[in-house]
Amino acid sequence: MKKVFWVLLCITLIPFLCTPAFAVMYHFDDNTINWPGSFSTMPGDINGTPVISGMDVYVNDATGDLQKIEISMTGRRVYDGLFINTSSTGGINGFDYYIRDDRMDNSGHTVYDISGGYSFTYATSGRVGHQNGIADLALKPIVNDLLSSLIWDSTNSLLIYTFSGGINVGNSFIIGYTPDCANDVILTPEPSVALFLGSLFLGLGVLGRRRFLKR
Repeated sequence: MKKVFWVLLCITLIPFLCTPAFAVMYHFDDNTINWPGSFSTMPGDINGTPVISGMDVYVNDATGDLQKIEISMTGRRVYDGLFINTSSTGGINGFDYYIRDDRMDNSGHTVYDISGGYSFTYATSGRVGHQNGIADLALKPIVNDLLSSLIWDSTNSLLIYTFSGGINVGNSFIIGYTPDCANDVILTPEPSVALFLGSLFLGLGVLGRRRFLKR
């Protein structure tokens, strides 16, 4: 009788002992033309493609691990790059990961660890001396890919990065995205190479609208 009682007790307790996992979604609208300190002469936010409307960042609320990033856009261009700063400190020198995608068929991405520092390339015309990219020598491909998939869903106009764990961002981070030719940007003027904060679509985690999603 005792054994039956304990089995029943354990079965009864299971629903109460299992804590549901939650994802936190941070939503960011693309509603800014300029990077702070820069001033665009363009009359609007968009000049050609891509047209970016927003970004959703999903973080595991228990562990702080980055789970997924969805960027809403039409007219995607490649190559493009995603930049991740896991602590929201360090300014333009503070990015930890760079994900470059060379193809539209979901097979051309590479994840780079740039947390040890990186060197910039600089514009030699136009805004001479302006940082316009990361020197190739600074890029260190990650063998154990932290990205489980990168999908361009043209039907629903979503660029979806799904992570396999290992990138911990907590609730304070910066996510940046830039295409090879940044026509819809938050920051201007646009660069000639895929970095930089002249053309990043940025989301600052501590400022995002937070939503809890039960998984």
